[in-house]
Amino acid sequence: MMGYGYGGMMGQGYGAGMWGGGSPGWGPGRMGGAVGLGPIWRLDLSDAQRAKVNKVADALRRANWVTMGRLMDARARLSDLQSAPEPNPKEVSAAFADVSKLEQDVVEAAVHARNEARAVLTTAQRQELDQRRTQEWTPGDRGQAAARR
Repeated sequence: MMGYGYGGMMGQGYGAGMWGGGSPGWGPGRMGGAVGLGPIWRLDLSDAQRAKVNKVADALRRANWVTMGRLMDARARLSDLQSAPEPNPKEVSAAFADVSKLEQDVVEAAVHARNEARAVLTTAQRQELDQRRTQEWTPGDRGQAAARR
């Protein structure tokens, strides 16, 4: 997103996760390496677990298709409003609220999917996933810790 240093907010890599730079343990970018579930795919999953996690990932992707389209439109509108010679503060604020609400919807969907996928795992797999999360992501580096290793 352009204009007044907005920079795209979550679209540039925020955490659902989840999104460009990385999320708290669920892969790079908002949708993650594999639809927001990143390191879970690196675990030794059974065929049944993989099928269940695939179903969760597919549902997340489908749920976010419409929301992401609306989010892109809302960001474009916000950019247009901010780029006006004399932006109307109330219109910019309302457009920003629209963007924020849509981003919140994406984050909530990703967290729900993350929890649903995590429920498929054994205790040992959850522990391994948690360990991978702390190794691959630390607050503030947006997933860059793994790239530095």
